[in-house]
Amino acid sequence: MSPWGDLDKDEASALGRVIIGAGIRAGRIRLGMTQVELSLWVGVSQSVISRLETGTTQGVRFRTLARIVGVMEACPGFVFPDGPPPPTRGRSAPRT
Repeated sequence: MSPWGDLDKDEASALGRVIIGAGIRAGRIRLGMTQVELSLWVGVSQSVISRLETGTTQGVRFRTLARIVGVMEACPGFVFPDGPPPPTRGRSAPRT
């Protein structure tokens, strides 16, 4: 069963974006940073940070989220409480 309960895939995806965005916003505020400051450290525009925080962006690069985690000196669980997202677009998971 999905950790999101009875939500369909799109609803679960939207909820996940909102949860991740809330974590990014909380961390940014905790550090006393503006969206512009965080965007400069991460190497993206302020509008990307805004869309991430509000959960209105799709297809964000994992590298961008990893940079945010690095700037905040947080563990990956801060952004991905249930682990990294599964591969998309037909890519298979790395073999272990």
